[in-house]
Amino acid sequence: MAMTEQQRARLAAGVERHLTPGEEVVDVTMGSLHELRKGKDRARATSVVVTDRRVLFHRKRLSGYDLRARDLAQIAAVDQGHGLVAGELRLTTRSGESVRVTSMPKDDVERIADAVRRRLTP
Repeated sequence: MAMTEQQRARLAAGVERHLTPGEEVVDVTMGSLHELRKGKDRARATSVVVTDRRVLFHRKRLSGYDLRARDLAQIAAVDQGHGLVAGELRLTTRSGESVRVTSMPKDDVERIADAVRRRLTP
């Protein structure tokens, strides 16, 4: 299901205080960020925010938030795929680390992947 502009604005507002001066939000969506915790793959609902400098992964918690960021200069590859309803985005850094986000709205996957690709440095 596609997100409304109001939902996107609310997600972007959640990370505004973490932006550096002059940094601008390009696009935003929701998904499930996969992480290994205690040897198990755990997926957590996360905002995916693409700025002109970084990709931010922001998750609200009961007593705060988790924020992970990857500089666009460190991203080496962007892979994507989708099914009938949802899609997956995988970012690979130059150091070989992979960040995987699943359960993204199908309409958002390609748009987010393209927003990242357009800003990658060769």
